[in-house]
Amino acid sequence: MAHIFENSHTDKTPFCETNRLSYDDILKQRDLLIGQSAFKALSESLEFPVLILNEHKQVVFLNTAALDCVHEHDHPDHVLGFRFGEFLGCNHMFNGKGCEDPSTCANCNELPAILSALDGRIAEAEGVLTLFENNAENGMDYKVSCHPFIFNEEAYALVKLIPLSA
Repeated sequence: MAHIFENSHTDKTPFCETNRLSYDDILKQRDLLIGQSAFKALSESLEFPVLILNEHKQVVFLNTAALDCVHEHDHPDHVLGFRFGEFLGCNHMFNGKGCEDPSTCANCNELPAILSALDGRIAEAEGVLTLFENNAENGMDYKVSCHPFIFNEEAYALVKLIPLSA
């Protein structure tokens, strides 16, 4: 199965670096994380969707509540390697440049919070994500709460997605 980051470019934009890890490297990171005895149980006990993002801002782990957001229970590994907006289906990723393109994501509130967490600071942001579902655009109000952690000498961000509207 092809993943969206297989054909990614490595340019640097004024917004942030666009490098991505390979799918095999993402699986290695995920396996290391879930290999910890309490990790999966702890993440599944949280009622909100939780994503773990690596230093390239790619999803390396998500809990069941996060899978509920994207209806990927049959293929949970399909979203590994996605960026936050790609995971949620942000309408701006369909511009051909993907998540974090400065021309479409300059007003993104989430990316600075995620970058803060990857730099070791707790951060929160609220926003409206424009989603494309069932051939229609929908806005979703939410808050992200981003917490930093280091595992195996690598920086990660734990991102909790809290819906603010039904």
